[in-house]
This record gives sequence, C-alpha cells and structure tokens, in this order.
Amino acid sequence: IPHMKTIWCATFGLKVGGLFAMLQDPSNVQLVVLSDTHAPLKSFQFVYSYLVELSPRTSKFCLASASQYRTFAETYLLEGWVIWHKCVFRDYYNRYEPGVWKHHAWIVVTRAHAEIIVRRGMQTLDRYHNASRQAVPDWSATSEGCSCEAVSLAAIVQEFEETHPREVSGDFLDDLERMGVEQTCTTFVHWRNCLRETALNRDSNLHFAFICLVQAYSLLRDWFAGSLDLTAIRNIGNAFPRQFDRVGVEYLETLTQEGFLFGRKFSAGTLVDMADGVVPLDKVLPGLWDKVDEQRALNQMWSRAGDDGRPDQYCSNHEVCKKL
Repeated sequence: IPHMKTIWCATFGLKVGGLFAMLQDPSNVQLVVLSDTHAPLKSFQFVYSYLVELSPRTSKFCLASASQYRTFAETYLLEGWVIWHKCVFRDYYNRYEPGVWKHHAWIVVTRAHAEIIVRRGMQTLDRYHNASRQAVPDWSATSEGCSCEAVSLAAIVQEFEETHPREVSGDFLDDLERMGVEQTCTTFVHWRNCLRETALNRDSNLHFAFICLVQAYSLLRDWFAGSLDLTAIRNIGNAFPRQFDRVGVEYLETLTQEGFLFGRKFSAGTLVDMADGVVPLDKVLPGLWDKVDEQRALNQMWSRAGDDGRPDQYCSNHEVCKKL
C-alpha cells in the first residue's frame, strides 16, 4: 500500500487503499480490516473456519444502536449519557440520511462488497457528510463520529438501492440481510457504558475522569500556546474505548470464550496478571485459544456494540446460525 496521508478519525481513504490491495489476491474471500491495537481472541484456525468455511458469502458489520434523541443535550438530560447511563457508541445519522448508519470501523467484507466500497467510496462520502453535518446539531464544533464508522456500509447500501430497487423495503436493518450483510461484531471494543449488564463491563468513573482531565489539560495548554486545533476536541471521545495496558487472566479468558474474533485496544506491551506473576499478552493468548469451546463461541456472537447486542439477542437468521 503506498503512503496515504491520514489523521485520527479520517481513515476511510486508508481503508479503501487496504481493501484495494487485498483485492489484488483473487484467493481472498473475506477481507478483514483491523487496527494496530487489535489482538486475536481466537486461533487462526477458528477465524478461518468461521469466516471462510461457515460464512463466506456475508459481510460482518457491528452496528451502533440508534439514539433515541436528536441532540446531546437531550441525551445528557434524559439518559445521563457518559456519566452513568446508556452506551456512548450511538447512531445519530439514520434519522437524517436513511442509507447511513454508524458502525465499527473494523469490518469484515466479501470480495463483492469490498469492490463496491473501493469503487464508490468517494461518491458515498457525500452522502455521509450530508448526515454528519446535520447530526447532533448542538455539537457544532466538530461532526459526531468518523467517516470510517459509516461510509463502508453506506456504500453497500447505496449500491443495493440503485441495482435492486424493487427489493428495498425501506427498513434499513431488514434490508441488510438481502444485501448479504450480517449484524455481527467480530471485534470486541469496550465503549463506555456499553457493557453495563454483562460480565465484560470494566467501567470506572475514576479512570474516565482521569483521562478526561489529562485531555482537557492538553487542550488548554494548546489554547494558551495559540496552537489549538478544534478537531483535537474530538480526541476526548477517544477516551471512551477502554485501553487494556494490563488485564487479569480471568477477564481475558472470559473474553476469549465470547464470539469475538479480535479485541482492542490492546497495546503492544499489554501485560496479563497471572497467578505466578505478570506475563506479556502474546505469551498468554495461545493457551487461552486452546480452552475455547468452539461450538459455544459460535453461539456467543454479538450483534451490537453495546449490551443490547449480547448473544441472547443475536438474530437467528445469520448464515452461521443456520449451519450450527
């Protein structure tokens, strides 16, 4: 892949470049987009079997749940967002642009869908920006969300609307199945307040407050120095996906038993607390992969980024479910 200029929260072009490079190998069936802070939660054999053998004809997107309200103010006042209530990873786009829905940036797509994203990515950016400019009108300093969290799926939807107009029902989620898109979260991400009702929750108000204070200090420092970039305000949101620099082996084992194939944010130096001391993550994971109950893991797939997508609510019509 040639060098591509990009910044945080504007990596869609890099994603297109990566997909284009993967498409050059005709043997690639499922194209996976990950980040540098991803860690494998399953063995290569399990990942290959699930993606290539059990569900080769479908793409996998992890969707955000739709916001009940239009503005942050309403959400703060009526849901207590950020502090104690409701998942922060929400979709505000679809109410303004029916073909756009927020999703995880880390996706798994078929060759056909990858080709669509590469071919019409630039065109679909206009559709995304139309939704982004309108979403959350009381947060005008920057847009809500990032292009890499919406354009990929929007491109697939737009293509389907133009090539199969008679099959479009008007129900975004129902139409995804007709497009060959599963609502499946292949990557685990600990967004704030999104796992409250699950054993995976590790939210800490103290930890959250500390991160926000550090980032607020950085913003004030840049402001007094005359070098403040308004887009840096968006980095405060980067405190929400929890970063695992150190994790207990019990929690990590619980995580590997879920349906996720990958997890983030795990840094290169992540350490695992074991009974006999601290061990690097890459030394611990292979042993945990061997303990995975593969049949159970296939039944533990999540369909949303929050606890409303936990496995007991996973749709029964997924391609992999039909093969169990």
